[in-house]
Parts: sequence; structure tokens; C-alpha cells
Amino acid sequence: MRRDQGRDTSRRRRFSSVVAGLVLVAAGAGCTSSSDDAGDDAADSRDSVVTSVAEDDAPGETGSDTTVAAIESEVETTSPSDDAPAVPESTGGSRQDPAPVGSGFVFGLSTYGDADDSLWEVTVMGAGADITDAVMAENMFNDPPEAGNVFYGVPVRIVLVGANKEPLAPWLNISWEVFGPAGLKLYDSFNTSCGVVPGALDDTVELYVGGAVEGLMCFSLPRDEVDGGPLLTTEPGDDRIYLATTGDGIGPEVSAYSGDVFAPDGSGETASRSNPVPVGEAYAVTLSTFGDADASVWEATVTGPGRDITEAVMAENMFNDPPATGNVFYGVPFALTLIQADKEPLAPWLNVTWDLFGPQGLRIYSPSSSGCGVIPDAFDDMTEIFVGGTLTGLLCFSIPAADVDAGPMVSTDQDGQRFYFATR
Repeated sequence: MRRDQGRDTSRRRRFSSVVAGLVLVAAGAGCTSSSDDAGDDAADSRDSVVTSVAEDDAPGETGSDTTVAAIESEVETTSPSDDAPAVPESTGGSRQDPAPVGSGFVFGLSTYGDADDSLWEVTVMGAGADITDAVMAENMFNDPPEAGNVFYGVPVRIVLVGANKEPLAPWLNISWEVFGPAGLKLYDSFNTSCGVVPGALDDTVELYVGGAVEGLMCFSLPRDEVDGGPLLTTEPGDDRIYLATTGDGIGPEVSAYSGDVFAPDGSGETASRSNPVPVGEAYAVTLSTFGDADASVWEATVTGPGRDITEAVMAENMFNDPPATGNVFYGVPFALTLIQADKEPLAPWLNVTWDLFGPQGLRIYSPSSSGCGVIPDAFDDMTEIFVGGTLTGLLCFSIPAADVDAGPMVSTDQDGQRFYFATR
């Protein structure tokens, strides 16, 4: 069921939320960058899907308005596995019959751009809880909740199940709220934020099909709403879906839609994910950007194999924090040469961002969220160079050890096309 008017309304609401969020980010942080445009790998195959979509119940109504919409398509999507499981009918999803804790709920997304018609699974991994003390202890600058409120944390996992283009980041496309059963109102994440939250869900991460992000969503809620059993909710299309945050269920360690480790097979064009540029070989990348650097051409080279440089990073600066549990600092020797420009000198830092693709996690690790701190022989992309000049040094990312073993790839996105460079 797809009503054009309802679809447009939900799109405008989501777009307004995104604009509001960007204004807040710009005001607080100066400027940030995020690359939602996704990869050069077109999609492989998406199985027929049957998913529950919930009609939004009006306050005070009883009974279930759950409807079942059959979404059966043979759309070509990228998948790390040729044997991706079919998506079963999800349980619950209405306000009167929310998806239970521990049960994954699959929904289709109706939005603008690359994420339109993508499929996502969300799971409340355990019961929500009052995490006020933990939030206040996490950061000295966190403000306490207003009188009568608590910080309510909900452990959540989000998996990208299917997409026409990838990678995709949830945050630009999905807005999460909490339905309060006492006040019969919605609490959105912008107006009820908790500050810096321990183990927070990072929904800015760009995911490939089969990739997942997991962490805590946090909302400042009145105590009576917490006691009444609030529901996590979003409106991905015409109809709103609801998930319980109370109950005894515990989410599975691995989603049924988690993808296999990605292994390049050499089948695609050079610099694609399936055929990355080998270590030691140069590849020319033309920048699509603003200003003087637009259409400039840079030759990028991973000059040697990547390696674990955790000990070297920790010895470099006493204020460096260690990597997260299970992670290592992964260093990649890198060189960038300016080979063509309409105007010079140029510094690449404002015009190109180098990320890391994790073949185990099926996600992008960005330097802004997965950096290493002060590192020895760091790649200095702020230096201005003329045509023929070269910058060299180490790129460094904090990534899970499992991704290191799987062979991560350096990557950059230029005008919707991603380029990949092997590091092993």
C-alpha cells in the first residue's frame, strides 16, 4: 500500500527533521562532513519480502490496526552473500501490538535519494532502562534531565537488509522517536537528547547490505512515561511502526540478515570494491568538489601493507586514548600526488576524505569517528602542493581486529562513485 499524499507528507516531515538536525550540528560544531552517496557496486539481488506495516493508531483507540503488505520484488541489490535469506513476516509493529523486545522488525523505507525503497531491520536488543547516572558520569558537561525526567536508554541494532545503492547511513533517512503511553505524545531525539551517552548508537555510519550498527538510543522522558512502558517508533513511509522497550526478550547476537565477510573476486572495474587497486599501484582520482580543486586529478597509492600500529600510537602521545575494546589502530602507508590542476597550489584536506571499508563489519570507518589521535608520521593532507608534488604518511583508523584480518580497503567517494584500494 502506497498513498502518494501520505508518502510526500512523511518525506517532508523527515526532510524537516534532517534540516533541523543539520542546523544544530552546524551551530555546535562548525562544520562536519558525511558521505551518504554510495558506492560503485550496484546491487546483486533482493529476495521477495513480506513485512508487517502498522497503521498509526489514533490516541485512545483500541484493537490492532496492523496490516500486512506484501513487498515482492526482484530488484538487483548488492549483497555480500549470494544466499541472502528471504525476509519473513515481522511480528507486531502497531501501537497496540508492538514488535517485542528481542524480535527484529523489517521495514521498507520511503524517502528521497539513494535510500528510497531500501530495507532495514531494527531490533530492541534488551529492555530499556534509566541510565541517568551513567550519562552524568560519562561527561562532566552533560546537563541533568529536567525535574521529573530521567534519561531512558534503549539498546538497539539496525541492519541494512537490502538497497539499490550502497553504502547508506541510517541517520539521514530514519528519525526515531519514543511514544509515551502516559502523555499520549511523541518525544523526538532532538528535543529530548541526553548529551554524551556511553555506548551510544552511531547511526551516521555508512553500511553495506548485511552491515549493522548497535548501541544505545537515549531520550529524556518523564518518569511516568518510563513506568508506563514507552515504545520506540518511526515513520518510514505511510505508516508508523512501534517496538516495545519493556519485556524479557533479548536480541540475538547476530541478525539473520548479517552478511558474510566480503572478499574481492576481481570481477569489477579497477578500483571497484570487487577489484581494488593493489598495494603499490597508483590510481588517478578526479575530484568532484567546490572551488579551485574541482576537476583536479590526484594519483593515490597505498605504498605498503597496512598493519596494527596500536603500540606506536599509544607511545606517541600520553593523551592518546586506547582503541575501543576489540579494536586496534590500523595504519596504512599512503601517498597522494597532484598530477593536474587548473589552479595551484592545492591542499587535499578540504576536498577529499579517505575512509576505510571493513569487509567483516560491512561498513565504512571514517577518520572523524574512527580516528587514532596523534600518530607517528601522520599523513598531512593540509599541506599545499603544486602539480608534481607528493604527500606521504600514515592513514590511521580504529577498527575491529576482525576487520583487520579480513583485509580492509582505503576508500573515497567522489560524486557518488567510490574508489577502493587494497591494504593487504
